[in-house]
Amino acid sequence: MSLQKMLEYQKIDSKIYRLEKEYNELEEKKEFNKYQGYYKEKAKSVIIGQKEFENIVEKLNGLLVKAKELNVNKFDLSIESNNAFENEEDFDNYEKKLKKYQTELNAINETSNELQKKLSDLSQSNKQILNKLRQSQELASKFFGVIQQKKKKMQEQAKPEILKRDAIKAEIDEDIFKIYEERRNHHIFPVFMPYNEPNCGACGIDVKAEISEKFNSQTFVECPHCRRLLYKI
Repeated sequence: MSLQKMLEYQKIDSKIYRLEKEYNELEEKKEFNKYQGYYKEKAKSVIIGQKEFENIVEKLNGLLVKAKELNVNKFDLSIESNNAFENEEDFDNYEKKLKKYQTELNAINETSNELQKKLSDLSQSNKQILNKLRQSQELASKFFGVIQQKKKKMQEQAKPEILKRDAIKAEIDEDIFKIYEERRNHHIFPVFMPYNEPNCGACGIDVKAEISEKFNSQTFVECPHCRRLLYKI
């Protein structure tokens, strides 16, 4: 592999990398991601709220069935249906039934009131969340428009450099190029750096003891600390 061609490729690629980095670090992108993240989080809350809403409605329907059953049995507790008490025990049983009926009815009313309050609170909460969702989506859309404009500008600036860079690619060893791309994609850039004996030209650490002998058989050696590929000037 021609090291010179690889360095030439990297020199052109560094201009493209800088443009990409500037684009990826746009404040508008950060804002867009923030509002999109908020939107996704709140959208989950709406789904959970909907399930809660359905659960409450189901419970209210269950209470309605119980209330209907109590009303059916209510006639059996009327004085007209119990006007022939033969003894005190009959009257005591009647009072117990009446008390049980009243207790169950009160429990239904109390639970119903609690559930209706929860339903009202949930409805109000969902309304507020939906309003915030709409606002966050509007803001995200606004930032997205700006991002797209800046992306187009970045691509226009990078295009001539990409053409020059790619024209050299065919002259570079495929295996070395894969290593270069892997490091570049992990933001280890520049990938190739000079070995300023005894120090790495990127991280500045003294690596002579670790890599010096490797240069006897290799054109470039990986820095064991920053993973750059070092070459002798």
